Amino acid sequence: MVDNRWKANFRQFVGVLYFRVRLRRRFYALWVPGASGQKLARFLGMPNERILTGMYGADPELFPPGPPLGDRPKQIVFVGQYIDRKGVDLLSIAWASVHRRYPGWTLDCFGSGPEASRLRETPGCRVSPFLQPSEIAAAMRNARFLVLPSRDDHWGLVVHEAALSGCGLIVSSAVGAGMDLVQADNGRIFTSGNVAELEKSLVWSLTRNAEELANVQDCSLKLGALFGPSRWLLAFKKLVEI
Repeated sequence: MVDNRWKANFRQFVGVLYFRVRLRRRFYALWVPGASGQKLARFLGMPNERILTGMYGADPELFPPGPPLGDRPKQIVFVGQYIDRKGVDLLSIAWASVHRRYPGWTLDCFGSGPEASRLRETPGCRVSPFLQPSEIAAAMRNARFLVLPSRDDHWGLVVHEAALSGCGLIVSSAVGAGMDLVQADNGRIFTSGNVAELEKSLVWSLTRNAEELANVQDCSLKLGALFGPSRWLLAFKKLVEI
């Protein structure tokens, strides 16, 4: 079971030599979260038929779809640690700029960490601690989009939770789940660390009309249905039968 994502960095190019020479023969198959992990597994030398996806996924019974996006409050949600790796500083800068132009919108943040004070000082941002999964699910059903500006996220389970809830998705290129759950119809993938692109992506999410929001929700729900306990079980059965 490998949850790392394809990064194309120096460490992976060096690591592939070690894996192929020393470790490859020890593994008959690899189980990864999604497409990014699948790409890494192929790079490591595993054949396609021995790479299985679906290792991660939220429970659709815990994260059911919310009402139509157009009927939800003008809210964006962030769920995660308030730390540098999650790009909280980037989010604070981008949201402050966006909120000046769209003051009717709110950024709801749920998490904990040293960057909480930065978010509290950001206009239009409400900061909460980590809540129970059922409470996070309720918050997602009350939001139109999820934003996850991480500098590094191997997959990002919260992205799947938001997709199951019908939210649109704004994620950085460093979020592995973006390859599986974000398309042009339901969100944007911006270059990790690029505040200008993050701001542009947020503005895109805030300016969707009712018809476009319906397409956003429909796309997220369809992509979200591809992962979860059922997919996990099928992959596990295939693993033991290989």
